Amino acid sequence: VNTKAQAVQGYLRSGRLEEADSQLDQLAAAAREVYSDVREGIVGLRLAANPDLDFGAALATFVEKWETETGIDATFVAEGVPILTPGAELQLLRMTQEALANARKHSRANLVSVSLRQLPTGLELVVYDDGAGFDPTIPPRGEFPHFGLLTIRERAESIGARVELRTAPGQGTQWTFRLPTPVESREAS
Repeated sequence: VNTKAQAVQGYLRSGRLEEADSQLDQLAAAAREVYSDVREGIVGLRLAANPDLDFGAALATFVEKWETETGIDATFVAEGVPILTPGAELQLLRMTQEALANARKHSRANLVSVSLRQLPTGLELVVYDDGAGFDPTIPPRGEFPHFGLLTIRERAESIGARVELRTAPGQGTQWTFRLPTPVESREAS
């Protein structure tokens, strides 16, 4: 945002109004993106700090709010809700947030689905979007570095979860997170 604002100043000082206008459009888009990121972060923090919500309810609420904010159709399904540590819940919620933020920013998705299942071996959380997909071996282009993929992997590692990313250009994106947990679960609400 700061870089774009400085560019606008330079263009205005030199009388290059068309370039300034173009930069202002980009600045407005960047401001909307930052606003969305901050709102998603605040919602996630509030849900994670709510002791009245189990993980499934917190995730369902987040997905519902995300759908309302973005206008992208989103579904949530839970088959058994595992009892997790607060730290694991927070990291899984943050990983879901990042996957959904990537769908909002980059995928041009029409539909996103989030599913939570308690398996005999542990928890499985899947975040899928039907968007553009990408080649994960090619670094993203742009002015600034992108840390989303790295951050998701680091968060997963911090709680002992495994991550699987399935994507390709034109094929959408699917994140699968698997966390070994005790078999104890609550029925989905």
